[in-house]
Amino acid sequence: MTCFWDGLLRNLNQDDFNLLNLNKNINNKDFISLLKKNNKICENVKWQEENLNEQLLKENYEMIKDFNENNINQGYDCSSCEPFMILISELFKINIHHNFNGNIIKYIHTEPRKTVNYKSTQSHFC
Repeated sequence: MTCFWDGLLRNLNQDDFNLLNLNKNINNKDFISLLKKNNKICENVKWQEENLNEQLLKENYEMIKDFNENNINQGYDCSSCEPFMILISELFKINIHHNFNGNIIKYIHTEPRKTVNYKSTQSHFC
């Protein structure tokens, strides 16, 4: 049950990974390690057109820092204001539109290079 990680990776290409001087050909566990290694306070991303407050930014940072990538096969419970999507938006300078059961959740970078789209239900992410 790695659909969250598979879906995130699917919409990122080599141009995205070039921003971090990395090769896209990595597995999910290495992708999570990459995100943890490049974890940061994401000041360049808005959620639903709103700036994220300092407390939420710190909590997102801590959540990613403490995430155990060894549990990725147990599924991932994606939140409506998802820390990993905020970080991906920040690192790869992308806008993310996440369609969750017909509700569009937007992560907007201040200087986006492109927009990627994801879709999910309560049980699947792609």
